[in-house]
Amino acid sequence: MMALALVAVVAAFPTVARADQGAVQASVVSADPVNNTPFVLNGRGDALAKIGDRIYVGGSFTQMKNWQGSAPIQTRNYLFAYSATTGQIDTGFNPIINAPVMALSADPNGSGLFVAGQFSMVNGVTRTGLVKLNPATGATITTFKGNAGGGWVTDIEAVNGKVYMTGTFTKIRGVARARLGAVDSVIGNIDTDLVLPLSGWQTSGSLYMQEHRLDVSADGSKMVIVGNFGAVNGLPRVQVAQIDLATSPDSVVDWYTDKYPFCTCLKTDVNDVEIDPTGTYAVVVAGWPPAWNGYTPTQFGDHAVRWDLAGQGLVQPTWWTATPYDTFTSVAISGNAVYVGGHFRWLNGWTGFDPTGAVYRKGIGALDPESGVPMNWNPGRDRGWGVIDMLVTDDQLIIAHDTKNVGGEYHPRLAAFPLAGGSTPPVRDVPALPASLVVLPSTGTDVTSSSFDGAVVGTPSSIAQEDWSAVRGAFLNGETMYAGSSDGKLYRYSYNGTTWENPVDLSSRSDLAGVQPLAFAGIDTLAYDGRGVFYTRTGQDGLWWRGFNLESGLIGGYEHTAAGGFWGASSMFVIGTTLYVTWGPGAAAAGNLTAIPLNGITPDLGAATQISGPAIDGRDWSTGEVVALG
Repeated sequence: MMALALVAVVAAFPTVARADQGAVQASVVSADPVNNTPFVLNGRGDALAKIGDRIYVGGSFTQMKNWQGSAPIQTRNYLFAYSATTGQIDTGFNPIINAPVMALSADPNGSGLFVAGQFSMVNGVTRTGLVKLNPATGATITTFKGNAGGGWVTDIEAVNGKVYMTGTFTKIRGVARARLGAVDSVIGNIDTDLVLPLSGWQTSGSLYMQEHRLDVSADGSKMVIVGNFGAVNGLPRVQVAQIDLATSPDSVVDWYTDKYPFCTCLKTDVNDVEIDPTGTYAVVVAGWPPAWNGYTPTQFGDHAVRWDLAGQGLVQPTWWTATPYDTFTSVAISGNAVYVGGHFRWLNGWTGFDPTGAVYRKGIGALDPESGVPMNWNPGRDRGWGVIDMLVTDDQLIIAHDTKNVGGEYHPRLAAFPLAGGSTPPVRDVPALPASLVVLPSTGTDVTSSSFDGAVVGTPSSIAQEDWSAVRGAFLNGETMYAGSSDGKLYRYSYNGTTWENPVDLSSRSDLAGVQPLAFAGIDTLAYDGRGVFYTRTGQDGLWWRGFNLESGLIGGYEHTAAGGFWGASSMFVIGTTLYVTWGPGAAAAGNLTAIPLNGITPDLGAATQISGPAIDGRDWSTGEVVALG
C-alpha cells in the first residue's frame, strides 16, 4: 500500500530541477508584482520551494488568506502551499507543525518536500528539525527519519540523493555532527561522507538571521556555507567556506577569505549565499557597516560580493557593492541578474556610510552578474528587517519577507514578480577582430573610419560630420555609444553607422544620490571590457577600472587601480582581451597606437606592441577619440 501511494505521488509530481537552485531566466522579471499571491497576515515568510504547480511557503506565521478582499482567514501553522497558476491556497495541504519553519527543499524527483526548522513534532509524530512530507497532502513520509538534535536546522538542500543540512544542531540521528551534515533523501540514514564539523563560533552578540546558510551547485559537486563559525574540520575558515562534494569523503577546499572577521555585536553578520546556475561563482551577502566594531572599508559588512569558486588559497572577489548604512539579508541568481533583498535604501555605495553616487533601491534590487553594478529594476518594498528568502522559478521571482507592501501594492510577507513584462538586458558586445576604428575628432567635424585586423590599420574614410570636441572618453557597444563629456556627464547615443542620435543623460536621474560616481570633466579616456570601464584622468599617471552596467548606464561605486604608466594616453578601446591605447603630445609614444594584453583588469605593459604611428605607418593618433566596432 505504501509503494502504491508513493507511485501515485511521483505520477502527480513530475521530475523537476533543483527548485532551490533556481532557474535560468532569459530576462529580468517585471517590477510589477502579480496580483494573486496569498496574504500572509502575521509572523514572517522565511522559506520557499516549488514542486510542479505548487509553491510552498514556510515561516513563523499562523494565519493567511487568499488575495481577494472577501476571502476568509485560514489557519496554517508555519507552512502552507498555493497554486503558482491561480494563487489560491491549497486546502488539501495542511501539515501540523509545532514551531517555525526555517528552510524548505524539494526532492529533485518531486516525491517529497523536505522541511527544516525549530520544530519537534509534525503531524503528531516526533520529528526534530527535519521532516519529509508528501507534497500533495502534507502527510509525514514516515520512512524518512533524519532527525537532528541539540539545536535548529536553519538551511537544507536536497541534491544527488542527499539532504545537506546546517544549523545549530550537534547530532543527526544520535551521531555527532557539529552544525553541518547530510542524510540520504529516502530514509534519512546519516551520510558518512560529510564529516566536517564547524567550530570556533561566536557566542556573544545578537542573532538577527539564521546562524548558518548553505547552497549546493546544481550538479551537486560543490557547496558554500556561511554563518557563525571560525573553522571547518579544524581549518581556519571565518564565516565563509567551500566544500568539495565530489571527493570521498567530502573535503574542505583550499579556498578562503579574510574579508569577514567577526563583528562583536552579532553572532554572525554573513546572512546568505547562492551559487549561480552554472556553478561558476557564489554571491555572499552580509550586514553591519564596515566602519563599526573594528571593521575597515576593505572588509565586507553591508556588502554583496561575487566570489569565483575556481580560485585557490586566499581568494579575491570578482566584484563587490555596498549598501550604505544598511544590510543585505538574501540573494538569488537567475543568470541574467543577481537579486538582493534586505533593509537597505541604497545600492552602489563605496563605503558603509556614504551614499554619494549610489542609487535608491528600497529593500530590494538587482545587480549585474558580471560587474555588481545595479540594474534598473526597482520595485521597492517596505524595508522592515528584510527579504528572508528568494526563489527563481521558470517564470517568476518569489520573495518571502517581513513587511506588507511590495511594488507599491499590498503583498504582506509574500510576493512574486512575473518574467512576463520584464526586460532583456543588452548583449555585451566587446569588439573582435577584424574591427573598424572610428575616430571622433577633437578639432573639426570630420569623423573617419578605418579597417583594423590587429596588425594593419586601413586607410581612413570619412563617414560623418559631427562636433565631438567635448567628448571625454567613449566606447561603442553594438548600435549604442556611451560617451563622457566635458560637462562632467555620461551620455548614451544611438548609432546607425554614420550618425549619433537621441542622446540620453545618464548622470541626471532621479534615483541617483547626487551624481554618477565618476565625473567626466576630469577624464581623458574610456574603454569597455565587457564588465566595466577603464579610464585615465587628466594629468595623472594611473589607469583605473570600475564596473559598468549597459542597461542602467550606472558606473560602479568602487574604483580599482589597474596600473600606472598611462600619463599622456589620449584614447583607449578594448578588442577581445587586448587594451589598445593612443598617446597624445608629450607622451613617450606620442602619436602611436599601442596594443597591451590584459590579464583581467591588469594590463601587461611588458608585452606592449606598437601597432601604428608616425614612424611606423605615417599615421598620427595623438588627437581624437578612437572607438572600436567589430
